[in-house]
Amino acid sequence: MRVRYFACESLYNVVKVSRSAIIPFLPDLFSALSRLVADNDQTVRDGSELLDRLLKDIVTESSQSFKMEAFIPLLKERIYVKNSFVRQYVISWISILNAVPEINMVLYLTDIIDGLFTMLEDNTQEIQRMCETTLTQFLKSIRNDSSSVCMEDTINTLITHAQSPHEQIKSIALTWIREFVLIFGSNVLPYASGIFTAILPCLEYNEDSMKNIKECAVSVNKSMMKLVSSKEHKTQNIEQIDLKSIMTVLSRYLSHNSAQTKIAVLEWIYHLLIHFPNEMSTHLNELGNNLLGILSDNSDDVVLKCISVLAEIVNSQHSKETTDFNKANYRKFLLSLIKLFSEDKSFLDNRASLIISFVFC
Repeated sequence: MRVRYFACESLYNVVKVSRSAIIPFLPDLFSALSRLVADNDQTVRDGSELLDRLLKDIVTESSQSFKMEAFIPLLKERIYVKNSFVRQYVISWISILNAVPEINMVLYLTDIIDGLFTMLEDNTQEIQRMCETTLTQFLKSIRNDSSSVCMEDTINTLITHAQSPHEQIKSIALTWIREFVLIFGSNVLPYASGIFTAILPCLEYNEDSMKNIKECAVSVNKSMMKLVSSKEHKTQNIEQIDLKSIMTVLSRYLSHNSAQTKIAVLEWIYHLLIHFPNEMSTHLNELGNNLLGILSDNSDDVVLKCISVLAEIVNSQHSKETTDFNKANYRKFLLSLIKLFSEDKSFLDNRASLIISFVFC
């Protein structure tokens, strides 16, 4: 213990005299301090804290000679250490570097953002607060200059954390996704299936504690619909959207427990049928079969929305492909519907007139 403490004291004296001359040795000093800040002895931790503050002052005043390329791998490695002292140490360095005007930390965001979201799980409220503040600062920087961030890698990380069971992580990740949709517009469309995977389950939340998460998910959903239906970039949107992966996600959530989620899925299917009828033609066979099962849903709103989608499929005249679907599968659809009526009398009594009037009138 005494050796470690006196080593900290000696290093402090050397660094205080050397100032910017120690910059080339900063990676080694950072690595050593990342261990000392978690030392079992309080006096060693106090000594390491004094040295750490001095190093940060030197980096701030000598930022032009500071090489981030050599430093980022160290941050990326230490950011996953679970010790609370180390986590606080790492976050403090990220925050300090992000505050230096000459250093554009957004350029290195993809290396550390996953670790920052992971640290939000820490049991220490101070670390949670520091993480949230740092993430807020990064998002503000992206709003001011989005060209520095690697949107593709970052949004995949956000989609992953938006599915976290941890409410704070989910909420912040969804907030970032909402901002990315607004900032990057149609460039996020290739990631639509991942975004749907993140937001659709959140639409069922009714608890007060989850209100903000639901509102954010609703906002993202509306923004994505506007992007898809944008006439200005329609050709580009068709090229960017991966309908196969989107339909895989939407089909999966058709069987979700939440009526709100199922309604949102059906609205998306209808939306895609209207705006991309030719491209949707290859999905109609499987889609028609899936929708028939939804007609017996307990929610009237779900059933009505499902009928609207089925009516669009059956009556669609948008393209040769959908017309061919009608001719080849209209009889199959009718037979399947009649079978449903015959097998379930309550379904026949409760839904028959509604379905027939909407689909065939």
